[in-house]
Amino acid sequence: MRLEAIVTLLEGTGYELVVQPVSAGGPRAWWDRTDVAARTRAGGRFPANRKVKETPWGPTWWEYHEVLGNRGRGPRPRWSAQGFTPPPGTRYGKAPTLGEDGGPRWPFNHRAVGDET
Repeated sequence: MRLEAIVTLLEGTGYELVVQPVSAGGPRAWWDRTDVAARTRAGGRFPANRKVKETPWGPTWWEYHEVLGNRGRGPRPRWSAQGFTPPPGTRYGKAPTLGEDGGPRWPFNHRAVGDET
């Protein structure tokens, strides 16, 4: 690819091409090491909303699942997102159906259907 073509492609993007001496050290990376190196056991990347850390002995779930669970010993994960806290306002599952009294219907209110007490 020609230099002129690259400059033309960058026009209007807010970026420019810069030539620097190697001794300048280049620009600092804007990503974390985990963004590039961290992989799941299947080889995929972790979701962007997860805080990932390197684990020298593997995460706790791996010990329970692989070692104590007698399921064989798969490869020990090098990275883990264990301890993930969902962001505030995150909702899993559907909202419960409301009853006649405006509260959530059984089984959420601990009353059996037809219980009038």
